[in-house]
Amino acid sequence: MRIIQITDLHIAKVGASTILDIDVWQKFKSVLAEAKKMEPDLLVVTGDLCYQSGETSIYQWIKKELDDSELNYQVIAGNHDDSTLMATVFDLPLRKETGECYYEKRYESGKILFLDSAKAVLSQDQWDWFCKELAEEIPMMIFIHHPPLIAQTPFMDNNYCFQQAAQFAEALAQKSDIIPVFCGHYHTERMVSAAQFNVFITPSTMAQIDPENPEYALGHLTPSFRVVDWDGKQLVTRVCYLFGDGVLG
Repeated sequence: MRIIQITDLHIAKVGASTILDIDVWQKFKSVLAEAKKMEPDLLVVTGDLCYQSGETSIYQWIKKELDDSELNYQVIAGNHDDSTLMATVFDLPLRKETGECYYEKRYESGKILFLDSAKAVLSQDQWDWFCKELAEEIPMMIFIHHPPLIAQTPFMDNNYCFQQAAQFAEALAQKSDIIPVFCGHYHTERMVSAAQFNVFITPSTMAQIDPENPEYALGHLTPSFRVVDWDGKQLVTRVCYLFGDGVLG
């Protein structure tokens, strides 16, 4: 199956100001148009759909664009999202006890786990569910907004990292196969390997952060997305950057 991952859209209310007056709406539309050309079986939006905080009107605008694309898609929450509002707009399975949206879907290639790291931690209920899902011995992959380990990007690692990296590694240690994990959040491209999982960090559709700078600094404004081809046995992935004259990657 072919999966397109887009992340960190940071869509503001139409007409609102954004960092450097970046046209986040058009960037998202352009990436979505390119994604559709690649005829994916699934589009996954991995969080930070909203610019600063979750708002129903923004989710409704994004949902209309996704529905109009006629692509099969799934969404998960990031730290700038509101999981409860997302559940309402996108008809996601909200866990009312914890206010989280996490779920699994099965495809011909295997099982995909969609986690909710909007709070930079997973609740105990989500951990229990996650470990139970991991115990099944079938091909699987994971989508989560936060990279579940340190990725040598000092500003994000030091200020906005996932708070349960050790627990995540411990949960994956039970697996006999290497599990691919796809995420965003860091606004840069990285691939990091751990004992039983490989983490693929996908850049933003909005703008990228300078990965070497210990202070917040924008890197470049080229929107991007990730292509994943997966048959349950082999996985091939690449990041594509969308320039004015076409796609590189």
